[in-house]
Amino acid sequence: MEDKTFETPPSPSNLITSLCSIGYDLNSAVADILDNSIAAGAKNIYVDFALHESKEVFLKIEDDGCGMKRLELLRAMRFGSFDPRQTRKISDLGQFGLGLKTASLSQSDRLVVRSKSDQEASCFEWNLDLVRKKDRWELIEHSNCLPEMRFRSEEQSLKSGTLVYWPEVKALRGKDKESFNASFMSLRRHLRLIFHRFLEDGDTNIWFQGQRLESLNPFNPDSMALIRRSPKIAWPPMPEQPKVTAETFLLSPEMLKVDSSLTEEEIYNMQGVYIYRSKRLISYGGWLGLKNMPKSKETSLIRTKIDFTGEVDGGWRLDIRKKNAIPPIEVKKWIEPYLRAAREEAEELYDISRSVSGKTSGIWLKQRGKAESLDFSQPFLIIFMELCSKGVSKEVTEGFLDLIARCSPSNLKRARKELSENELLALHSAVGEIKKEERFQEEAVNILKLPPFNLYPYEVKQILKEIEK
Repeated sequence: MEDKTFETPPSPSNLITSLCSIGYDLNSAVADILDNSIAAGAKNIYVDFALHESKEVFLKIEDDGCGMKRLELLRAMRFGSFDPRQTRKISDLGQFGLGLKTASLSQSDRLVVRSKSDQEASCFEWNLDLVRKKDRWELIEHSNCLPEMRFRSEEQSLKSGTLVYWPEVKALRGKDKESFNASFMSLRRHLRLIFHRFLEDGDTNIWFQGQRLESLNPFNPDSMALIRRSPKIAWPPMPEQPKVTAETFLLSPEMLKVDSSLTEEEIYNMQGVYIYRSKRLISYGGWLGLKNMPKSKETSLIRTKIDFTGEVDGGWRLDIRKKNAIPPIEVKKWIEPYLRAAREEAEELYDISRSVSGKTSGIWLKQRGKAESLDFSQPFLIIFMELCSKGVSKEVTEGFLDLIARCSPSNLKRARKELSENELLALHSAVGEIKKEERFQEEAVNILKLPPFNLYPYEVKQILKEIEK
């Protein structure tokens, strides 16, 4: 008896409900739509919320990308419109052919998309109530342009673009003003972070409620918060075009707070690995689940950037929402020693950067209504002035005091500057002179844990190594 086959099509009503319940939140859903705009070569993307008269919040996302003709849009509106096994352009941020539909319908029971290419415009709509009622994959085509679907680009005479419209955003339904503003600011910050490299490179402008977003770079590469940036490494090490690269950034605790006004909890949660696919941030925070590598205070100031391209998607486990990316085993084995070494260095520098408790505190006084001044009651300054009177060279004395002046709180708030060779020499010499006095050995080490020197833990580490030789 021959085996038989049966066609068992899923229920459209049940399947579409399941697909739209896979865990998107508002932030990840909007970011997924922006991926499509970037893949379409958009130079400008507009994200706008507004209230209907019915008090429902609607969302529009419009771009000036290449757009789609009618049959292209019809295909894009189909669930599973692309085979994830097929090769895509490296710059294409999609993978499964589901994002536009699942992201949108997770947030709104209606999804309306209008697109035009070479002045040819078309408009289609998915309506969950209709699909559930008829239990059929029925897509609505609008023959006439809905009033709310008018392009900005029509006013600017642009030939192409796409507009995605969510008539009722469920996540914002019934929220009070405070909750709405919190969701609004969370989304704004999320887009600045996820797409920060596109914003920095000038590839794409994102306009949020009419304001152009500035990038939120988690590595602070041009900031006074950055202490050190490690050399970039690549895997595999030999090919002309490496498939995966990594580099580590070490940040200063005090300067990071001054620079970005982040809370300690936010700084703590932002530590770890940042994974990018074709410049788009996929996931961040944590240490890839590697054994004995938990989040900790000691490692809260280190961040590692890992880049991979769409060419190696097959080896990476990406979820549909683009919120998580798990590297292949061989990449994990390659990156693990690098991460462990970076964490060890961060732990060392954390110990150095901590101010000692008790009698030793900052050497600067700042009182309300008065200019900042040196606190000459501090043991370190008392000791140093005593040594100066005993014959420490004028050059060392002047250099060290100049270093202290340059590191005053007001100067550090303006800009973090690298210590010059002369300043490093002055600090090295001053600490060395103090350590010559046996009774001041411990105090000499404590000096380097004080503000402002604890803002330069990497330099301090090198000085201590030299002095202890």
